[in-house]
Amino acid sequence: MDVTQPNHLKNDVITAYSPFMMSSKCSDLGPSDKAPGGGPCARRLWVFLVLGALDIVFGLVTVGLYFNIQAVTTSNGLTEVFPGYIICLVVLIKGAIVLVLFWWRPSCLIFVCLSVAVGCGLLCVVSVILCATHVLSPIKNIDSCTYRKQESVCECQTSYRRDGLSIEFLPSEKVKIEFERTNSCDVIESILPVLLYAECALYLSIFIVCTIVAVLTFLIIKLEKRKILRIASNP
Repeated sequence: MDVTQPNHLKNDVITAYSPFMMSSKCSDLGPSDKAPGGGPCARRLWVFLVLGALDIVFGLVTVGLYFNIQAVTTSNGLTEVFPGYIICLVVLIKGAIVLVLFWWRPSCLIFVCLSVAVGCGLLCVVSVILCATHVLSPIKNIDSCTYRKQESVCECQTSYRRDGLSIEFLPSEKVKIEFERTNSCDVIESILPVLLYAECALYLSIFIVCTIVAVLTFLIIKLEKRKILRIASNP
């Protein structure tokens, strides 16, 4: 029996197993392709299940924190730099993609998951940095507050002047900031900073999950490329 293959058959094999066409389901692998105990493929699938569930939970907690901050005050310009619902949506979408990878791992979806994980991680890091420098700093440096009950507005004095992404510390001046639709100034000075710290901690947790997902998907892409080269080199 002739085991040699013409060149056009080799090209057909390479095309069929290209990164955008090849299926990565564990069921496609034969016994020789799996390590003992289920192999790395099975372990990765269970990791995807856990990470996807964590993403969904973190996304729902992010939604809860967003509405809690809105319940304290509706002055979004003083409590956030990026709209909080954007991160909620990105985390929930990434969680749904990771959960799909538990059952089915086409290479195109792995590339999408890698891109979303990297983007989500960068968004969380930037949000934490800007929250600490542009949101928490003015609130933690509030000197005095006056509550106007008829307008449900808490008027405070702080040493920071903020305009969008520009912030300036004025040690010899006081800048007036107003928190609208709030119940009292006590919630602004005590509860709001706690919620913002919790939000930063949550974003850091999401960043860790995004990093793990990005590393796993990158390793899977490298593994599939090696498999393609092995198939192409073995006639």
